[in-house]
Amino acid sequence: MSGLETPLRCRAQEPAPGAAVRTVGRFEVLVDGAAVPTPEWRSRKARDLLRILISRRGRAVPRERLTDLLWGDEEEPARLAHWLSVALSTVRAVLDPRRLAPADHFVLADQASLALDVTHLTVDLETFLTGAAYGLRLREHGDPEAARTVLATTEQRYTGDFLADEPYGDWAGPAREEARAAYLHVVRELAELARHAGRVDEAARYLLRLLHHDAYDERAHLDLVRLLSAAGRHGEARRAQGTAPRGTRLPGQRFRRRGRARRLGCRGRGRGPDGAGGAVGDRAAAQGLGAGPDRGKAGVDGVDGMPVPASSAVTVAVSAFEAALLMP
Repeated sequence: MSGLETPLRCRAQEPAPGAAVRTVGRFEVLVDGAAVPTPEWRSRKARDLLRILISRRGRAVPRERLTDLLWGDEEEPARLAHWLSVALSTVRAVLDPRRLAPADHFVLADQASLALDVTHLTVDLETFLTGAAYGLRLREHGDPEAARTVLATTEQRYTGDFLADEPYGDWAGPAREEARAAYLHVVRELAELARHAGRVDEAARYLLRLLHHDAYDERAHLDLVRLLSAAGRHGEARRAQGTAPRGTRLPGQRFRRRGRARRLGCRGRGRGPDGAGGAVGDRAAAQGLGAGPDRGKAGVDGVDGMPVPASSAVTVAVSAFEAALLMP
């Protein structure tokens, strides 16, 4: 609907005084700094209409699409069109109760579509996304201190998912995922900035926030363990390692397994842990790599018919046992 899109781009970038909407976390409308009481809405559908328009971020929404989202398609089109007009009037009255601005100051409308004028209404979602984009650009352009200031302020504005009190509205999904992705990007960049500046506690705090929002973020687990290990905080690194989901590849895992394999292999005699028999130990014993009266002699039968010096017998047994430990 180009008739609505052009004014949205051309109007001055100054939000209208006195009206603001909170959507990051919970939904709330404020007029002159005071929250609008629920009874003033007179209809939940009017509130839902404003939420849908906010989720579209200034893009026009066809009237038929709005009526379908709000009431379904089982009613007569004329009745649905009337209900939408009533909901639109309610939204305008709530945002501008004293009728100080033109009717289309906050919500643009024509016969085909409706659109929120995000240049006239302060919406925290828009403020958050704008701040995130600006801070990330500063980071890309090589101004880490300015980027840290902007990104830290932006990160604090994210108090929850977009319209968290409307979890089942499919129409809110795209905006919710966009805001969430921007937040995770901001936090990751803040962690990197802190790490490069040597602020270990700050970097760890941001990495933990990433894991709070996504416990399966393998990169965040890796970065946290590496950060703590590099700082010499090995106990914390081990605890962080223990919180990683099963299957996460973390620093030191292969080293620990190999060390354990060597300790077990050095016990020799082709046995597994604590002297217990096992497939690897049995194979090693059958091949003369640590069991029987010939151990210690050079030129034992070896593996696959090839002679193996006695000095290599334990090494081969350990390698086989280690391979078994590292098998998925």
